Amino acid sequence: MKVKRYVGQSVEDTLQKIKDEMGNNAIILNKRRIKPGKGILRIFKKPVYEILAAIDEYEYKADIASQTTDGGYRVLEEKVDKLNTTIDTIINKMAPDNQEELPDILAPYYALMKDNDIDPEIIHFIMEGVRNKINLNTTYDQEYLYYKFKQEIAACFKKIKPIELLTGEPAIAVFVGPTGVGKTTTLAKLAAHYAVIMKKKVSIITCDTYRIAAVDQLKTYSEIMNVPIKVVYQYKDIEDAILEYKDMDVILVDTAGGSHRDKMKIMELKKMLKCLGKQQTFLVISATTNYKNSIDIISSYSFLKDYRILITKVDESIANGLILNLAVKSSRALSYITTGQNVPDDIEKVDGDRIASLILSRQ
Repeated sequence: MKVKRYVGQSVEDTLQKIKDEMGNNAIILNKRRIKPGKGILRIFKKPVYEILAAIDEYEYKADIASQTTDGGYRVLEEKVDKLNTTIDTIINKMAPDNQEELPDILAPYYALMKDNDIDPEIIHFIMEGVRNKINLNTTYDQEYLYYKFKQEIAACFKKIKPIELLTGEPAIAVFVGPTGVGKTTTLAKLAAHYAVIMKKKVSIITCDTYRIAAVDQLKTYSEIMNVPIKVVYQYKDIEDAILEYKDMDVILVDTAGGSHRDKMKIMELKKMLKCLGKQQTFLVISATTNYKNSIDIISSYSFLKDYRILITKVDESIANGLILNLAVKSSRALSYITTGQNVPDDIEKVDGDRIASLILSRQ
């Protein structure tokens, strides 16, 4: 681990020094404002800012070589997720099928849902729903059966809650979740949607000062969309930022990512959320995360009194059953899915018919 102390006349200048030397993957360990020393001359001196930063030696060398913004930890985590998904798929295919023998007309849909990694209990529920609505002794064309399965899957999406605009006060939408799931890009898409398309007054607050790249990315978007942004370095400054933006329609808050098993990061998140007051919280989960890990993530964020699930990277997933699994098993409302990197186009409110089409399109 490479650790170094940086001093500058302002927080921005100091962060720029860190970025220039360590790159975008630098982690901020500590920040403090240093007042001038003793003596009469101190009244003519300005305070300076000290920031302690660190970066993994491997990431430091890799950043210099490739100028990539992806941290080694995130890359490793994604590889583990993909490996787990592959293992789960192999096990599912090798396991004996205890499902009672299905009629030929229904068997392809059962195989399709299983191939989409849909929970076996949910598959059984959907199969039974379709069975009860058709006559197995009658010959149906594929278009009719497709419609019946689509209808049954879509009916599972009963709780859908996007950002809710309020009267007389801003809607504060907070985005939390593990590293690398796309919180910052998702926030930018929603900022563009409300500011550019819906012509609402939007502001951004970012508390993700651990990653310099995340702050730079949001600043770039805010300049393009003419949306004000506030970078918060200490919890006590959050209330001031909220007060400054009290006349806005929507305040979007970005938070630092981290492993959902990191207890220190979870504690920091709890403190930050307390300072925000009334809020609408969105737990961001990547569609490329396997089902077991997704349930573990949800369990880690169970301390939240109320939150909605937002699923990213649907375009990168080889199976879309996770969306259905979370809709049924999480007991939480779903909000949005993202389907690419384009801002603001590749984000949409969850719709049961749309998700059913994604699942059944693999037939």
